[in-house]
Amino acid sequence: MPIAAELLHLPPEFAFDSLVVNANQVQVTIASTAEHACCPLCQTPSSQVHSQYQRTLADVPCGGQRVVVCVRSHRWRCRVPTCSRRIFAERLDPFASAWSRMTTRLITTIQAIGCATNGSSGARLAHHVGIRTSPSTVIQHILALPDPLLLPPVEIGLDDWSFRRGKRFGSIIVDLQRHCVIDLLPDRTAMTVAKWLQQHPTIHVISRDRSREFARGIQQGAPQARQVVDRFHVLKNLVELLPTILARLFAELRHDVPPPRENVPTQTAFPQDKTPMTSWKPTLSAQAEARRKARQQERNVRFAQVKHLQEQGLTTVAISQQMQMSSRTVRRWLTQFRLDTHRRKRGSEFDQYADYVLGRWHEGCTNRMQLWREIRAQGYMGSYRSAARFLPPVSPADASPVIRRSPDFSTTVTSSYLKRYTLTQLQWFLVKYPEALSVTEQDYVEQVCRAHPLIYRVREMIHQFRRMVHERPGAEALAGWIAACQTSQVKELVHFAKGLQKEWEPVAAGFTAAASNGQTEGQVNRLKVMKRQMYGRAGFVLLRQRVLHSI
Repeated sequence: MPIAAELLHLPPEFAFDSLVVNANQVQVTIASTAEHACCPLCQTPSSQVHSQYQRTLADVPCGGQRVVVCVRSHRWRCRVPTCSRRIFAERLDPFASAWSRMTTRLITTIQAIGCATNGSSGARLAHHVGIRTSPSTVIQHILALPDPLLLPPVEIGLDDWSFRRGKRFGSIIVDLQRHCVIDLLPDRTAMTVAKWLQQHPTIHVISRDRSREFARGIQQGAPQARQVVDRFHVLKNLVELLPTILARLFAELRHDVPPPRENVPTQTAFPQDKTPMTSWKPTLSAQAEARRKARQQERNVRFAQVKHLQEQGLTTVAISQQMQMSSRTVRRWLTQFRLDTHRRKRGSEFDQYADYVLGRWHEGCTNRMQLWREIRAQGYMGSYRSAARFLPPVSPADASPVIRRSPDFSTTVTSSYLKRYTLTQLQWFLVKYPEALSVTEQDYVEQVCRAHPLIYRVREMIHQFRRMVHERPGAEALAGWIAACQTSQVKELVHFAKGLQKEWEPVAAGFTAAASNGQTEGQVNRLKVMKRQMYGRAGFVLLRQRVLHSI
């Protein structure tokens, strides 16, 4: 049947023999008609038949039923005395590869299903369409895919993504001209990025965030490329300054709440060297500490409001409605909330070396670099900078008791204050344009800006920067904005402006060039979806295959 042979895409040396259809599967039999075949090693034709054999192959389903192809083929003798292959089987390329139990088109179908789903769900989906396979088989065929062949990239976007948030990160590289992922890197270090860039010398434009590791990697691996700092990331860094700024001005913004009384009992904390070693906390940066204090102060003020409403006789539901909080949170605050300013300790790699460091410290070794080298020799994988954040607690100055005061929240709060918004809401009110706010929100923002002139100045600077991000007026407008920041009398904005000046060329390029990390961020979101579909069971190799061959 020539029509059946064309439908099955049989090799020219094979002919259709028979077709058997039953309730479970469709069985197609084909037979070889070749008079000679070439040896796979020496490529010498041979016409001497050694024997015949039958081979069974699984093919793509037809009408939801499984299709099995039975192949009757020959074994041949190689007549070349110097060839190591004395007997060879007839090849079916490209219909099926050697030693395979599936046709090529069935393997391609399984690979497409696996790249679109994952191992387990891919096997379930294949079963519904009539393909019998297992999750391990799906994964095996995905890993066998070669890297896609792409033209040399010219403009790329570089960003990081997290295997596990805050723990381990990788890098994603996107072709900005073709809108596709070029590669995934297992980390985000400068050495790895530089090594990859050295293999792609055709790159001339690289869009990135403000990562110092990426900047060093680009400088080492692609010095000829023009670096473009993404505008969105710069705006994001600017918005992140608001909690620190509002923390300093929080007392004036919340002027209705009197400060806590000082004549309250104190409690003495134990010295650091008497606490468990695993409770050592790393030292926070000044900005991180300011943000932590802002969040803690906001929680304390809202807790004072909740306690005041409880003393007035309001129920938990009424308090939650008036404070715009869930009733479960209100109930938990009234029963379990503590007015502490301590930070929760998270597990760290340094914990298992804390006893050794404390012992060496008491022996007289106070050189932090030496301590880091010793624990590094014992297997510590962190850098000196990360280890030094844990070392200050063992200094002699910390041996004295730490006095912590517990503020009293038995003060009265006016009803006008209870109608105000949270500090987080205020932060986004200052970021948004006035036309995006309701009338009540606009009145509240105007009242806050009148309370302190610096708040109004910060708001105007943020709005001006947002307009530059959207309109891209050029480097001169950005230079003027930086000069205004330096004279704004807001120390956070002054520090932010100095940071922009240190990397002026990449930042200025972000406000003049069309390249940005918008495509890269979209590909990162797509990567996150694929990673979550795999339920955390897949490693970097399989995730990279799925991203590069995504449908």
